[in-house]
Amino acid sequence: MNLTLDLDDKATEDLVAIFQDESQSRSIRDGAFIVLCLRFRKNLLEKCEFICERFNHNALVAELIAERTFKKYATNPGYLSEKSKAPDCNTGFLLYLCGIAEKELTNYYREQKRRMAGYDYDGTEQVIADLPDIPQERLDVETKVKHAAIQSLSQNQKAVYLTYQYYEREGFNLPRKLQADLRAHIGVEKQARIRGIKKEAVDIVNAYVEAMTITKKEINGAG
Repeated sequence: MNLTLDLDDKATEDLVAIFQDESQSRSIRDGAFIVLCLRFRKNLLEKCEFICERFNHNALVAELIAERTFKKYATNPGYLSEKSKAPDCNTGFLLYLCGIAEKELTNYYREQKRRMAGYDYDGTEQVIADLPDIPQERLDVETKVKHAAIQSLSQNQKAVYLTYQYYEREGFNLPRKLQADLRAHIGVEKQARIRGIKKEAVDIVNAYVEAMTITKKEINGAG
């Protein structure tokens, strides 16, 4: 029996209901999803091409965004026809997919921006709790002073400072999982407390570096 053919004549609202009903068998839900993809792919792709063109992206990016849109819906199906202001379910569901597509295009833009900056998060990020073991003779004076400043921090301050120093990039937040891991490591619930600890640590390290700079100037001036 070909489930796709059996479901092909069903109305969109019925297909959505079947796919979003977790009590249905996996095969029936998969069949409903395939029919939805076949039914809406052309219109969604046209919408994606229009959206991408506004941001100077080509048809290949539009196809990628359309594919991501269906994947996003597949992993997080949440269309509710009763909340849609569209005149019918076909229009409402397409508008719902377009909303996902716009978010996916934003995510794509952010990914490209990270790559252009030479940095991208890949899920392997982890809390850094201490400095690497580097022989002191390999370090210049400035680095030694900064290392001394970091070693003077409390364990919590050190973990927050080092984790942000290693992973933070201008214009981007740390990955949510890493933020959660850092909160768990420190033993706090609110990200605001992490930001407070970060500021404390940065102020201490900057004070060390500033003191070194002043001392160098005084030595050079005396010389």
